[in-house]
Amino acid sequence: MTIKSIEVKDISKLYHLGRVRHNSLRDTLMSLIRDPRRDARNDFWALKDVSFNASPGETLGLIGRNGAGKSTILKILSRITRPTTGIVEIRGRVVSLLEVGTGFHSELTGRENIFLNAAILGMKRAEILAKFDEIADFSELGKFIDVPSKQYSSGMYMRLGFAVAAHLEPDVMIVDEVLAVGDSAFQKKCISKMHDVGHSGKTVVFVSHDMKSVRKLCTRTVWLSDGKVVMDGATDKVVDAYEKEMALPRVIEETAE
Repeated sequence: MTIKSIEVKDISKLYHLGRVRHNSLRDTLMSLIRDPRRDARNDFWALKDVSFNASPGETLGLIGRNGAGKSTILKILSRITRPTTGIVEIRGRVVSLLEVGTGFHSELTGRENIFLNAAILGMKRAEILAKFDEIADFSELGKFIDVPSKQYSSGMYMRLGFAVAAHLEPDVMIVDEVLAVGDSAFQKKCISKMHDVGHSGKTVVFVSHDMKSVRKLCTRTVWLSDGKVVMDGATDKVVDAYEKEMALPRVIEETAE
């Protein structure tokens, strides 16, 4: 039996939209008496019975329209939030790059943030020192490595964040659309690094609206829509089906004209 680095089993995630926070039990009870069904009407299932897995050495793509549930899955995999129902099992160290500047302190320099971010993600000081030059070189920040990060552009934040995440030797690396803020040369560099991570036997989960990057990087892809899995399989086959589906409204519109 092949050991999976990620196993997602029938997970669902419920959000309560527009819920009012009450300061007392009395207010809570009164709100339910006035309209006991109000909360149920505002329930929103971001995910519904989603299952998939990923093996060591596999690069898994997650695609879908905005609101399909991709970000919710990433937050669950990153342990930022928990599923309402279902089970998620992840084996090994997880490193996530979900938002530009996550884990950085704006008053600290890039150098100081490397040490802070790496320590938060579980690296010991000796490990950070051994990898510091490699991380700094990869970020291409040059002399700006000693400038307070509050002066960084979003692209500089992304460079530093990816450089730290990619050099922590994670067992599972999770990357969101954050790479879109970088220039094309650095994006290619990041994709090459993720290739290296995958080829070293680690698992990469990659979310993007750029189907060219998904085709180039991912060995398998999961297509999500309205919080459910539409298709899970070889990347070219899944992306072909997704692009065909995405093109339908435009084709119908052109035919009507």
